[in-house]
Amino acid sequence: MFAVGDIADSGAHKAARPGMGQAAVAARNVVKLIEGGGKAEDLESVEVQPAAIHLTLGLTKNIIFRNPNPAAGQTEPTYELKDDGSADMGVDRLWIMNGIKVTGPQEYHL
Repeated sequence: MFAVGDIADSGAHKAARPGMGQAAVAARNVVKLIEGGGKAEDLESVEVQPAAIHLTLGLTKNIIFRNPNPAAGQTEPTYELKDDGSADMGVDRLWIMNGIKVTGPQEYHL
C-alpha cells in the first residue's frame, strides 16, 4: 500500500510540492511491482526535503527561503534572491499549462 500527500507519514511538510514528488516515486514503485521487481529493497523511497517558500518581491524579483536540512548537516536556513526578469515568477506559465490562451495581462481573470 502506498500513501502520498497529506496522509503520508513521510516527515515532509504538508504541501503540494512534496506530494507531487511522493506521487512520482509511488508511481515508479507500482510500475516496478507490476513488472516483477517486487522486492521491498528494490523499491524507491522518498527523500524528504525541508520546507521552503517562494515569495514575490515585486514584478520581477523574488526570494526562495529554505529551512535548514539537518540530514545534510545544515543548521541555518538559506535564501536565494532572484531577479530573472520573469514577471510575477512566471505565473503566465500556469495559463499555458491549463490550456488557456492569453494574449496579454489584461486577460488574467481570477
